[in-house]
Amino acid sequence: MNHFISYAYYVREEMNKRGYHTMDSVWKKITSLVDNNDYNILPINEVYYKKMDEKYLDICFYNLYEKHLCGGISDDDFIKIEAVWNAHGDYNHSIAF
Repeated sequence: MNHFISYAYYVREEMNKRGYHTMDSVWKKITSLVDNNDYNILPINEVYYKKMDEKYLDICFYNLYEKHLCGGISDDDFIKIEAVWNAHGDYNHSIAF
């Protein structure tokens, strides 16, 4: 559970840095998943270590692509996202189902 709570913590911190308002009630629901607040925030480089791999990157990219297709991400911004994804091209960007 430390990985999940740590991931949620870092996402929340980044959202706050970008000026979004996060809800304390949501954070309390997340931390209530463990008894007596018995969790540790892991260093960011240890969160889901070795699980956020190339396949994970592809899934994230396609989620952003879907947001782009639905109008949530502008063409200009998506071109930048796609350039970063393509620059990470030392493997085949294909998703095996």
